[in-house]
Amino acid sequence: MKLGRFIEFQQLGLNQAESKSFWMLVFTPNINTGSAAGSGSESVALSIPLHVDSYIDLAPPGPELPSSAFFDGSSPSSRLGLSTSRPTDSSLFTGRSDRELRKSGNYGSLFGPCPGNALLSRSRLMASPRLVVCLHGPKQSEAKGSSSYKEKELNVRHTMIRSVSFSARYSSRSGSSTRSFSCSSTQSSSIISKRQLTLALGGIVLALRLLLHNPHPFQRDVTVQLFQWSHNDVANECEYYLGPLGYRWVQVSPPQEHIAGNTWWSDYQAVSYLLTSKHGNEDEFATMVKRCNEAGVGVIVDAVINHMTAGLTPGPGTAGSSHSHYEYPDLYTSDDFHHCQRNGNDHIADYKDRWEVHNCELVGLADLATETPKVRKTLGAYLDKLSRMGVSGFRIDAAKHMPTVDIQAILRLVTNGENVRIVQEVFFGATDAIRPEEYMINGNVHMFQGASDLKRMFSDEGISYLTQPIPWGQGWGEGYLPSSHSQVFVTNHDLERQPGTGLEPASPHYILAYAFVLTWPYGQIDIFSGYNFTSFDDGPPAGPDSSSISAMTTHPPFNCTRSGWRCEHRHPTLLGAIKIRGIAGSQRVRNILTSGTQRIAYGRGSKAFVVINNQADTWTISPGTMIGMKPGVYAK
Repeated sequence: MKLGRFIEFQQLGLNQAESKSFWMLVFTPNINTGSAAGSGSESVALSIPLHVDSYIDLAPPGPELPSSAFFDGSSPSSRLGLSTSRPTDSSLFTGRSDRELRKSGNYGSLFGPCPGNALLSRSRLMASPRLVVCLHGPKQSEAKGSSSYKEKELNVRHTMIRSVSFSARYSSRSGSSTRSFSCSSTQSSSIISKRQLTLALGGIVLALRLLLHNPHPFQRDVTVQLFQWSHNDVANECEYYLGPLGYRWVQVSPPQEHIAGNTWWSDYQAVSYLLTSKHGNEDEFATMVKRCNEAGVGVIVDAVINHMTAGLTPGPGTAGSSHSHYEYPDLYTSDDFHHCQRNGNDHIADYKDRWEVHNCELVGLADLATETPKVRKTLGAYLDKLSRMGVSGFRIDAAKHMPTVDIQAILRLVTNGENVRIVQEVFFGATDAIRPEEYMINGNVHMFQGASDLKRMFSDEGISYLTQPIPWGQGWGEGYLPSSHSQVFVTNHDLERQPGTGLEPASPHYILAYAFVLTWPYGQIDIFSGYNFTSFDDGPPAGPDSSSISAMTTHPPFNCTRSGWRCEHRHPTLLGAIKIRGIAGSQRVRNILTSGTQRIAYGRGSKAFVVINNQADTWTISPGTMIGMKPGVYAK
């Protein structure tokens, strides 16, 4: 059984002001060892190849990181992965005797806290359990009377381990609270450094204990749509924010070659399946996928497979490919498209006509004949390539305009397709012939009716109706699907450009609506992160001649707002709601409270209590109303 992944970190800079660097190692288990009281037993055995590599100087610790960035369920003083054990047995060392270590002036702490929480914030740590190993050599001795003492005592030596063999075992029987630990070294170390240090097994066991005994296992199922972000910026965001803050997936803009131009919709007019777009080239895309995966964030590609271009901008695409409306050299000819010969222009006019929706053109876009073997094979090869590169799933653009059997046939051509995450765009219309529930056979479906109802409740009718008499979810009727197949969102790139169809990001209700859907147990959640615009066609804040979009400044805190990017996904309220969602898991809603029509409160089992006040005046709730919550101090 493969228990997890071992990640070897490369040298990373500490901060902009210092040229010093550090090394880190992280092991990620594939299992969740949190057990409910009274349940059975649990056990895990880890065997990790490690190897001491080199020493490098460390700068002083950086600023304290907010505790909300660490979703490990522990107190700020015992964050996951930190151990302060000091080895006292010389047998724990190889290559340097105990005498030599004593002679150096100070052991330091072989397994000590990583120097400064700012380091952890930059180290691709995620919300899932992690084993963080920070090794320190002896501190540089300096007399306490020295004027530079305070600075010097923080300049410890740091070591990266690469391949000392050892194993560690953990077991637990929750009913009796029995725990046991064991470890062994099976090979002496091979050291490539000026000073030799090897792994202190006692320190590893203590770090392992912190890793495995996590009282609040964290469930991660939230997607963020980084609309129109460049591949390079998405990669940075995965490492610095999305992974550490608890996001599970990132949806990226279509990566295939498209028509020239900086409008947002140019992405959705495919010219070829070469991975060169205004967001980056194939190498940048591959690097983004790799870095996001290493940060624990799966990449969801917005897949444009229903159509090609509208034929209004013939000429080379973003990768230099020539094209016209129905001719794409070495790819498609006119025979590979539908020509429905209706309505005078082949456009869809009647959404009550199933055949027309599937065989005519969506706003003039050349409609691929997805029922034909050639088209299916071509599209399947494109998606398969992305899957082999490490992509976790696909958002199927315009899925409503393809029969479900066509989508199924294309997905069957994807390697490991049964494990690929699928989300489908199926607009809901009360009189439409095609229904969202038809597409559940392929995966999740976007909940457009939910976005519409959230706008009504938060803007006008009252959020109390979301909780009673019929709790928000499948029971609300047409357009709603079972929770397991519902992809819930407040807005997306289409709705925010169609006033009245969803809550707008500028609305005071927008963040509260996201707080509700994140803490209410219905569906899986998409959070939209966009940019400011003044007209429908406006592309990302860069300029028409830019081939690369910079969504943030070079170093933390990556302030997006100064450049027109909104970065809603970093809003503190959303991050807190994601934490509540992760910890509450599948616990049911209980103890619903309302005050008028615009105030609601509810518990999530014994793990969390949510209060949403959708009006201007204060609403005071006494602790006694939070029935089911254990006494204590809770984060907010």
